[in-house]
Amino acid sequence: MPLQSPIRRKLLATIAVVLAGLPGCALVPGECRVPIERQVASRHHAYPEPKQPDLERSRLLGVPKLNPAWWAENADDPLPWWWKPDAPLKERQRTWFLRNPMHNFNSYIIGVADRRTHRWGIEAGSIWNEQGSFNATVTQAGPLLYLPMLSYRGRYLEWYLGWRTSGSFGGALRRAQPDSDGTGPRGRSPLSQALAARERQAELFRLPPVTETP
Repeated sequence: MPLQSPIRRKLLATIAVVLAGLPGCALVPGECRVPIERQVASRHHAYPEPKQPDLERSRLLGVPKLNPAWWAENADDPLPWWWKPDAPLKERQRTWFLRNPMHNFNSYIIGVADRRTHRWGIEAGSIWNEQGSFNATVTQAGPLLYLPMLSYRGRYLEWYLGWRTSGSFGGALRRAQPDSDGTGPRGRSPLSQALAARERQAELFRLPPVTETP
């Protein structure tokens, strides 16, 4: 299903203008509230639910999000249970930080993950285009704020750059992972391995099925 011409024109114009000056443009205040009755049921439109981070630690001089130390933290997942569960706590904290540096900065300073947005494009609800190689989307977070994202997934390589489905800013360049579960190749990712270990542990404590005696 091809994009309608107004959407195509908006995409091209926004990407051309904004990509040259990405950092800092999400500091512009605003939201995009689309009433339910006006929301379009289409792969070209998405209306993500905003996150609600705890901003108490982000305050500096009483102003939220002004504390640079908070920018480097992760208010959404300080340390998920599935990340290297058998490693010492210090190692888990250090490696998780290195894997997700500046999470709050990318999500809530130059990102708009805590705002109501309208995301539109080729495959608005995903980073990747499941029906092709390229994806191009724009996240609208107010009357003056249009944040683009481009992605490509080929047979051997995949990359993306821009504002993701959650509203956070990010980028990646890696070997193609068409079977990814979001944390790495499915079956070999940290999340998959932790779930498998939990399932094996649960098997040890399961009682045998009760059978009726004749």
